[in-house]
Amino acid sequence: MTRTNRATLRKRSLAGPRFRQCAATFFVIGSLALAVGVGVAWRRARSTGDTVLICRRTNVQMDCLQFWSASGGLRVLVGRFTDSYDAADLALQPVITHSSYDPGTRPYPYERYVRDGDSVSTGLGFEFFRRNYDIGTYRERCASVTAPYWFFLVLFMTIPLYRMRSFVQRRRQELRHAPGRCVVCGYDLRGSPHQCPECGMVPSPIAQ
Repeated sequence: MTRTNRATLRKRSLAGPRFRQCAATFFVIGSLALAVGVGVAWRRARSTGDTVLICRRTNVQMDCLQFWSASGGLRVLVGRFTDSYDAADLALQPVITHSSYDPGTRPYPYERYVRDGDSVSTGLGFEFFRRNYDIGTYRERCASVTAPYWFFLVLFMTIPLYRMRSFVQRRRQELRHAPGRCVVCGYDLRGSPHQCPECGMVPSPIAQ
């Protein structure tokens, strides 16, 4: 078998119905797993806030990626902080830390100290924040996005619900075209072959 023929067969296998079915199943299972994870995190966030910090520091500069989780939602922040007075010789390799806190009545993802010049947009539980702060000896450049947990639940449940809807519709079509079934509603006509008791449809002699 030539290389061209093998490539053609590989393309056909990837485009075949079996591969598409496996891919769809994989996405459904993955989406359901993510939705369950979001539900567990949301329940924990109702009583305990969590923050994860991933940073890389030099003696005067810190680049960081930080996540906050509280009952209000999930926040992701990316920033660079520079302090010319910090002369500590810190490690250059990335550092990952985790800590928990009491979110209180108003969880941290919706509370922050806003400086003059900060850009903040909020609505429906979402928040877009950007800071460009510079006083010479200290500079702070960061941006963050906050989204409520219900948004992630809707996002991750979209694919499973769509697949379930497609399965129900396909099953209904199979029942309607099965022998002895009503072509309109799929009702079993073996007990009343002359008229469907469900929708009133009178089957044609060919359908009977």
